Amino acid sequence: MYRFSFSIVIGVILFFAYTQPIKAKDFNPQNDHLKKLREHDKGTTTLSHEEHIDHLNEIAISFRFKDADSIAFYAERALKENSANEYREGYITSEIYYAFHLTEKGNYSEAVSRYEKIKEKITELGNPLLSVTLLQYWGLHDLYAGEIKELIKHNYESISICRKHSLVEEEAKLRHNLGYTYYKYGLYDKAHTEYLTADSLWQVAGQVENAAYTQSNIALNALEQGNIPNFRIYRDRSIAILEPAKDPLWSSRAYRVAGRYHLETGLLDSSQYWFDKSQAAIESLNGRRDQLEIYTMYTDLYIKKGELDLAEEYVKNALKLSREFKDSLTLINSYEQYKEIAMLQGDKEKTYALLMEYTDLKSKFDKVVANKNLEFHRAQYEYEREKLEQKAALAKKDWFIAGILILLISVIAILYLARKNYATQKTANRELSQLNASKDKLFSIISHDLISPVNTLKEMLALYKENVLTDSEVLESIPRLKSRVDLSSFTLNNLLYWAQTQMSGFRSNPKAVDLKSRASMACELFQEEVKAKEISLNCTLPVGYKVWFDLNHLDVILRNLVSNAIKFSPIKGEINFSLHENEDFISFEIRNSGEPIPDRVIFALQNDYTYTSSPGTQEEKGTGVGLQISKELTELNGGQFSIYGQSNKGTCVQIKLPKAAHLKAVV
Repeated sequence: MYRFSFSIVIGVILFFAYTQPIKAKDFNPQNDHLKKLREHDKGTTTLSHEEHIDHLNEIAISFRFKDADSIAFYAERALKENSANEYREGYITSEIYYAFHLTEKGNYSEAVSRYEKIKEKITELGNPLLSVTLLQYWGLHDLYAGEIKELIKHNYESISICRKHSLVEEEAKLRHNLGYTYYKYGLYDKAHTEYLTADSLWQVAGQVENAAYTQSNIALNALEQGNIPNFRIYRDRSIAILEPAKDPLWSSRAYRVAGRYHLETGLLDSSQYWFDKSQAAIESLNGRRDQLEIYTMYTDLYIKKGELDLAEEYVKNALKLSREFKDSLTLINSYEQYKEIAMLQGDKEKTYALLMEYTDLKSKFDKVVANKNLEFHRAQYEYEREKLEQKAALAKKDWFIAGILILLISVIAILYLARKNYATQKTANRELSQLNASKDKLFSIISHDLISPVNTLKEMLALYKENVLTDSEVLESIPRLKSRVDLSSFTLNNLLYWAQTQMSGFRSNPKAVDLKSRASMACELFQEEVKAKEISLNCTLPVGYKVWFDLNHLDVILRNLVSNAIKFSPIKGEINFSLHENEDFISFEIRNSGEPIPDRVIFALQNDYTYTSSPGTQEEKGTGVGLQISKELTELNGGQFSIYGQSNKGTCVQIKLPKAAHLKAVV
């Protein structure tokens, strides 16, 4: 099953609760602040204006991840009572918390607008602690919104400020959060390093309870790495501190980590003991995300125990909450659990339906994860590159100031070298950008278009082997599977040719090839697609025309052109072949009705740029490399490739192919 999802869900919960850690001795801190405000209102205690605003702000942020409306209520009250802005630091803090409430509500664009305005105010004020607070919550916003590059940037910026101004506790929080970020993207060694740094900083600051929160995450990371000795050490340390402190939220999470270890090692009674302790600890809280995690763990436990009715009850609860939270990872895990329950119950129809749902969701999720991992690595690289460029710019400025005394002697040489270097750098950047785009396209296609049908076939064979699917059910599914596999084969063939062109490894072996026979074979390959869209396909060509061309290359070109024409033809559309000749070339054209090809695609083909493929008229998928391959193979064999569109008349592709001999055509 999708076992690793438990640890990621735990990690998400641990991260979300951490921006300003709850003191272990008082897991509901707003009570103290409310008590002091009431005493002030009654006249039994006198609070200064600054203290009054600070209490309101602390109450507001104590509702983070619990109740966004309560954050807004107390933050707005603090802003109203500080409307004259006489306590500027308090006013800005209230604005940060109000902006974060917008993040929690999903109003990302408005939240970013507020964060940017707040940053300008803090820059004017010059308060490093406020800067770190803003970047902390902005970083959380980036995590919610999936802005990986900004997340990396805001984390490192805030850590830099902390180190410059010796803000030990704030740096510990950030290191903890950065450890989670690395953990989420599977960089467990880096996560371990950041967690250890956070733990050391908490010890320096004397924050034993906060250190226990980080140690709980170290245990989770060690379990994911398979480092059981480290897991046991940090699990025991965190529980030893959190249990006596009577912090139900974090105790519950630490118990779950222990329960998951026993579950994976097959000690089911011990696992249930820890899960029951976790459930009991959290019952007094409204932690619905924690409850979702407990549902998934109980489901897995009861599957292993064979108590399938209880397992089904828990998995239904997990499905409901994961849909509500839009938690794709837990949703996929729950579908896989439900599929296993149905299979063990002997319900073949339900098993098959859940298999199809699970396979579809997982293929989509795997594509997103692959893209996010790629985006994360690029974001880290770009941030480090920008820092180096900034240092280089400062070094260049210092050099320029020092070298101004000899400027009159060296100016001509400097300008010449600068221009030459700029041109070289510009060319290198353009080539690097193209290489990155090509790599991204290849990963994206492999992660979805090729993996999805393989996963479906794998799951179906597993069910057949377990006698969940009958022979007749398998036979009914074969046509659909064949269609998927045929499409994958065609896509893979295109990718191999495309990869060779990117590596400059293509060679042409031309010979005399009959154009009519090869075109007819290309048309035959797509008869099912033509029939499905009721397209009128006229691929009749005169006989006797031979071209001097590589046979395999010509087949690839014709298949891609026919496939592209079918993809973008409407229902009951038309596709027509035509042929003309001159002294040296045979000009072959294929026209399809429908919308014309976009100008951006023509521009990309003319300039050898990569581009994103548009869906077909029936949402058919494409790779975005077919036309590019056709153009490159045509030119490799001495031909010419052109494409154009006409409004309301569709698209025409024309390839001029070298003639093998001057033969008279016979119609």
